[in-house]
Amino acid sequence: MRRSHHASAFLPPHHLPSPPMDFVTGHRPPDPARNAELRAKFTQLDADGSNSIEDTELVMAFSTPDFEFPLSSARMLSRLVSKDKHITFEEFCVLDEFIERCKAVFIQHDLN
Repeated sequence: MRRSHHASAFLPPHHLPSPPMDFVTGHRPPDPARNAELRAKFTQLDADGSNSIEDTELVMAFSTPDFEFPLSSARMLSRLVSKDKHITFEEFCVLDEFIERCKAVFIQHDLN
């Protein structure tokens, strides 16, 4: 199996958070305030108004004036949560949770 260049290239696999599909079933009830915040973020990112987020919209979301987020990375994130390349709001919530878990792992290892 060939390894791709993504987060696992920087951290040993046992330090990565669980893939998002492990918690898709909703073991934790959504917080209404967080849900509203995510809905607003989702609507803002849905540039074409399709009620879903495509890979190119993820690129725009994660890019900064000094850094263009790679389309290949956007596709990888999209495949984590969606089978049809169109991220729904529910899938966006899963993606957000995954990203937050990844950030927490990096912060934890940064402090150690």
